[in-house]
Amino acid sequence: MDFTDISQQRLQNQQLLSPQSKSIAELVRHFGAIQAQDYAMAKWAIGSRLADIVDADVDLAIANGEIVRTHVLRPTWHFCASEDIGWMLELSAKNIRGQMASNDKKLGLDQELYNKCFKLIEKALEAGHLSRPQIMEILEYNGIRTHDYRGGHIMAAAELEGLVVSGKRIGNEHGYALMSEQVRKPRRLSREEALSQLAATYFTSHGPATIRDFQWWSGLNLTNCRQAIASNESVLENVVIEGQEYFFSEVHPNRQRSTFLLPAFDEFLISYKDRTPSIASEHQKHAFTMNGIFKPIVVVDGQVCGIWKRTVKKDQVIVETDLVYKIPQNRLAELRRQAHRFSDFLGKTLEFKA
Repeated sequence: MDFTDISQQRLQNQQLLSPQSKSIAELVRHFGAIQAQDYAMAKWAIGSRLADIVDADVDLAIANGEIVRTHVLRPTWHFCASEDIGWMLELSAKNIRGQMASNDKKLGLDQELYNKCFKLIEKALEAGHLSRPQIMEILEYNGIRTHDYRGGHIMAAAELEGLVVSGKRIGNEHGYALMSEQVRKPRRLSREEALSQLAATYFTSHGPATIRDFQWWSGLNLTNCRQAIASNESVLENVVIEGQEYFFSEVHPNRQRSTFLLPAFDEFLISYKDRTPSIASEHQKHAFTMNGIFKPIVVVDGQVCGIWKRTVKKDQVIVETDLVYKIPQNRLAELRRQAHRFSDFLGKTLEFKA
């Protein structure tokens, strides 16, 4: 394996070249966590790896508790398998709350107030799923201000407490549900088992990757990352490429011609600290910003060669590509096929602009 093989191996392990999962829950379990703050695009992250599902199937998987959407690993939303969210929160919640602390202070949120909010939220959700505006109305009625980002912090803290996760949609709003209602069969792991499991999952689904990549994705400190990798010594392979040590669980030697329209914040880019195996340094400013906004990307043979955008109308979606370097004319037909996959996922007709 050399540097040019890394992105091809990642395409395979991320189930883009040869999908292996049979369900949404199985795919999310394979990844451990899929970043999901851009909800519409995060659903396509799943749809681009499962051929026989549509957009609404992901909504249903969340409503039924097959997967959850909540804050975990880093201070943003992720999809996780329901049975895994408990031990993953135990690993990461304290660290995320620590990162929220300075804003909590600015917003006048302390643990006593949080505890009051948690009791009110728990009681309200005992009757069923509620939207965030509905929960905010209940908090305001009980004298708790929810403006100036306070509401977002309160709900994130409730997620990190293991109290709530995303539930079914309430009209056009995201719903919340009690985690105890949505997660019916939680796995129980010791901290050592959880560290080991997280590393095994990451390097199986995202490898080849470095320890710094794993640290970025997991939110763990370097000591914990070393411990987690060491516990998988018997199952993980490693290789040094251009002075960097990469870990992985399996090598897929055959390169495959491939074209993908991947969503904003897709794991193919965002889950690594060093993204140069998949996108040249000079092109990175086109794909993501310095403050961490990741755009939908065009990936040809494992390399990011541009971005794309979609305009969703009532019965139609317009897909436009913006390439940072030219690709062969005959590859444009492959881009069109990927755009059709996306429009089929949404259940809309396609207008494609290359």
